[in-house]
Amino acid sequence: MRTEWIANISHDLKTPLSSIKGYSEVIADLSYPIPHQEAAQYATIMLGKVAYMTELIEELCLNESLKGEQIPLLKSSSNLTQFLREIIIEILNHPHHSQRLIHLR
Repeated sequence: MRTEWIANISHDLKTPLSSIKGYSEVIADLSYPIPHQEAAQYATIMLGKVAYMTELIEELCLNESLKGEQIPLLKSSSNLTQFLREIIIEILNHPHHSQRLIHLR
């Protein structure tokens, strides 16, 4: 399962790299005049792809850290009901969800 996960991440990294490579080749080609707005659009797309790749790499690093037990987990007992109530209250305080009605028992 781990091998399949790494293969998927590898594929997920190659896909945005292809886009970045294509856009950067167009921008670097001096024989193709690119309007400033189009170049800015390409750069924005490339930045989005880089952010996605960074997220994947961070996820991979976190997985390796957890596998190697390098991140200590602080375990403690807590009241799950109270925790869920606080989360629900926070959600309901958001304007987008203010019209929701939730009954707690």
